[in-house]
Amino acid sequence: MSRERHIIITKNGQHRVSPRESNHYRKEIIEQNLLDCMEQVKASDRTKEIVMEYMSGKSYKEIGEKFGITQSTVSGAVGRYIHNARIYKKSIS
Repeated sequence: MSRERHIIITKNGQHRVSPRESNHYRKEIIEQNLLDCMEQVKASDRTKEIVMEYMSGKSYKEIGEKFGITQSTVSGAVGRYIHNARIYKKSIS
């Protein structure tokens, strides 16, 4: 199975991979078992719900539309969850 890459060209001519292809957070959450401590991680219920939607395979766009927020905000919420989950896991080890 080949993965098609979606490239976006921004207004200033830079290239970036589309948010749908940004699976590095999924990989990180899985590899570091960051869902195991979801109940203890300092994050809002909405952020935790966003993370669960993301981990179910939904794109930033789909999640953003559901919550009425931008794709960038979705990415930021997932990133903050990862950060806080790492802090929690480090505090208990």
